[in-house]
Amino acid sequence: VRLTESATTTSVPSRTLKPFDPNTATPSELEALGFPGWLAERTVKYRTAGGSFRQKKDLQRLYGFPEALYEELAPYIQLPDSLPLSSAPRTYDTDGWKPLTRFDANQADTTQWKRVRGIGSGYAQRIVKFRESLGGFTTATQLREVYGLPDSVRRSLDTLAFVATGFIPQQIPINSVTAEELGAHPYLSARQARALVSYRDQHGAFTVETLEKARVLSPEDRKRLLPYLDFE
Repeated sequence: VRLTESATTTSVPSRTLKPFDPNTATPSELEALGFPGWLAERTVKYRTAGGSFRQKKDLQRLYGFPEALYEELAPYIQLPDSLPLSSAPRTYDTDGWKPLTRFDANQADTTQWKRVRGIGSGYAQRIVKFRESLGGFTTATQLREVYGLPDSVRRSLDTLAFVATGFIPQQIPINSVTAEELGAHPYLSARQARALVSYRDQHGAFTVETLEKARVLSPEDRKRLLPYLDFE
């Protein structure tokens, strides 16, 4: 049997197929089932980064997973063929899987984030780092901007995470901040930060109205940045 990743052909040694759980199988166990070495390594890296497989077809999310290999292994994958449509986000405790209650996205620590199925240490730290670089979430939909989160996790967070009414994020003093400090915010590039400071130096302190006149930011960029700006 021969499998390919892109234009590269990888021979697969003969093996004995048997039931396996892709969430726990070791690289050597995966290779014994016919996974090319690169794919076994990619599977483990995906899990290490916080990913998990909930149904058989989730394996096909792995980049380059050969269709022929999936069809051959599907009967042996110890996961359901599909998930119930009403399946609710869940978390793990000593009694088994139970529904997870909603939580404040600005108060949650990495332990709380990891209670959401599909979020491991890597993703939890990435979420907290993004929140800190923003200065806090002003809306739960910003969680969709966290790089690399699987769609299944994003959908869970749409239901589970919220931002408390009246929350005020850490704000940037737009009329005194340096270009370097301004450019550190995730919603601004270094070029945009320099252009804004240059405009301020030439035309005076910003107001909401003059920020628009500067024509440095698109309407969409300006709208998402405004909650983080202090015009005093």
